[in-house]
Amino acid sequence: EWAKVHTNFYGTSYSSLETAWNQGKTSIMDIDIQGVATFKSKFPDAKTVFIHPPSIDELRRRIEKRDGKVPADIEVRMANAEKEIREASKFDYQIVNDVFEKSYGEFKKIVEDLLA
Repeated sequence: EWAKVHTNFYGTSYSSLETAWNQGKTSIMDIDIQGVATFKSKFPDAKTVFIHPPSIDELRRRIEKRDGKVPADIEVRMANAEKEIREASKFDYQIVNDVFEKSYGEFKKIVEDLLA
């Protein structure tokens, strides 16, 4: 499965996920809203976590700090981020990525609780 995200193409091997799922293994993936919709259609019991930026302004600052980002690319990413944030309520869990240690702790607890 693949999708165009921002200006790049990304994909995940459905067969490898299906194998892991059927073996009762846990897969953690970093996917966009398109990927979540596809994934949930194939694995309806899967759980999803949306990781929010602290604010749109902070997200822009973080993207601008990355090497090699041209203004047009930044604008595409910002527009996509705003659309995805509007879809966050479709996820099972939500975390605000403000302080890394806190955000990581929240994510880790969600995973541990789901595996318990």
